[in-house]
Amino acid sequence: AALAVEKVDPTQFARYSNVLFTQQKRFFDEAVVDKTRSDIYNELVSLIPTSLEPSTILTEEGVFCLLHIPPVQDPNQSTNTGNKVTNDLKYFIKLGRQNGIHVSPTAVWDGVVENSISSGWTLDDWKKFVRSKLQG
Repeated sequence: AALAVEKVDPTQFARYSNVLFTQQKRFFDEAVVDKTRSDIYNELVSLIPTSLEPSTILTEEGVFCLLHIPPVQDPNQSTNTGNKVTNDLKYFIKLGRQNGIHVSPTAVWDGVVENSISSGWTLDDWKKFVRSKLQG
């Protein structure tokens, strides 16, 4: 969903991602085991109003349009091409695999794996890291 938000309004990616992180338990396996993919997409899209800045071009409909996979009447007509952000997701998966990334968190800065990053980092740790990279 964050990739769809980024496609509609790149300025809202970080804000929406922050909302996803704060609401992540709603999307853990145990919470979604009995939901359909469309149910999950609808729930992800419903978080958009909580992340919007005023006068943004980001809309629930615009994001859902990128996530939605239209059903086919005849299963033999299925193409398994995914939704309109599938190729974007595949790009990041390929980037990770080519760099030997198989666990989280692993971060890449300017195409190089940054091994100093830890899952225990606080917001201040991240700010210090980014600041050092931007100044360096």
